[in-house]
Amino acid sequence: MILAEGIVLVWFGGVLLLGFVAFFVALLAAVVHMARRVLRTAGRIFGLALPTAAREAGARAADRRCARPGCGYLNAGHARFCARCGQPLSG
Repeated sequence: MILAEGIVLVWFGGVLLLGFVAFFVALLAAVVHMARRVLRTAGRIFGLALPTAAREAGARAADRRCARPGCGYLNAGHARFCARCGQPLSG
């Protein structure tokens, strides 16, 4: 004999199912994250750098200095304004 109403069982089953789905999605995300990390490390060890590493190095090389006298702050390459003084960056 079931002592709960049907809607309670539906809610309980739905929450339980949602919990299982969320758990397996999180588990899959963790496995994919670790696999990417292992492959990236193996690529660096064997000299097979990923294109993202070159792109990150290029972005770091594109840092720009503020042209305002007395500031000279080194801003990120994608910045439109100086992070220190607010001067618009050229280009």
